[in-house]
Amino acid sequence: MPSNPTLHKRKLGTVRYTSAGRESLEIDKNGVLLRLMLRLRFTVTNGATGPVGPLFQTLARLLSRIEVLAGGRDMVQSVPGYFLAARAFLENGRLPYGMGATVVLTNSAVTTYDVILPVDFTLPLGRREEDCALDTTGLQQLSLIVTWGRSDASDLFTTPNGAAISNVSLDVEGHYVANPMRAANGTAVSGKTGKPYLVRQLDYTEVDVTSSSTAFSAILDSRTGLLVTSFLMAQLSDNVGVDTVVNSIRMEAASFVYLNRDAALIRAENIMDLYLDNAATQAGLLYIEPRLDGSVVNAINTAELEGDLKAVMDLTKQGTVCKLAIQREAIRPLIR
Repeated sequence: MPSNPTLHKRKLGTVRYTSAGRESLEIDKNGVLLRLMLRLRFTVTNGATGPVGPLFQTLARLLSRIEVLAGGRDMVQSVPGYFLAARAFLENGRLPYGMGATVVLTNSAVTTYDVILPVDFTLPLGRREEDCALDTTGLQQLSLIVTWGRSDASDLFTTPNGAAISNVSLDVEGHYVANPMRAANGTAVSGKTGKPYLVRQLDYTEVDVTSSSTAFSAILDSRTGLLVTSFLMAQLSDNVGVDTVVNSIRMEAASFVYLNRDAALIRAENIMDLYLDNAATQAGLLYIEPRLDGSVVNAINTAELEGDLKAVMDLTKQGTVCKLAIQREAIRPLIR
């Protein structure tokens, strides 16, 4: 092994597909894990009448949920496939590999899709990306857990019309820092900061919007002690992304207001600040980053809040089933 910190990328294995099932893969615990790359391949065979209504982030929806569990008890990340794809788009300024493919709705068509999605443990939009990574030192377990969508394509389309999914494979690649720098106590530290790596936690919640409201309130954090770095919101009308649910949003804790903005201005700022291509294809997304200058120390320290962190929104209910899916990005130490 090289004596200096070295980037090491390697295939880790394959996750078995079971329709609507839950499968796992044990991840190598050998260095500092920067990211996983998930290569999802599958075939959709349409019925005599083609499917109708591709849903939000269609090609990522076969991954119903992705979880990363460290040490058997620390849920580092828990997100649906559609949020993996959406965040990858925002953090890289372009569609993830394969997500731009045309979703074929033609009668009796047989189409194979090939999509690659990152599971990032670093902070791609932070001032220092390497403030976070997953130090696997001393972990007895590190599991990637996949909850799969159904083989009848009902997770991909409003009306599948007899479409069937087959030939599913999920290959997993890991990107590590081998032989990382270490402090005197053996803890792996960043080569740039000399500090131990923090954990990037990603989780989400879905909130039902049952009627229009000028003061719809959703709790974003209940003073958990996390350092909150960003929120990604998806506006879903019958599981299709739309830009017409949230009209304005105020984020507050007790008497302090972090932002009070129209949703259209947030969308415009996202396109400008994140240099987004294909932004028109990403209807429904609102990215909110409250930290100043992308710095970890300027994130929202929820331990210091005088009340729950809330989003108070002017909303217009759209469709039959209207939801807000809200993903929270936060940082903290790894629970060992």
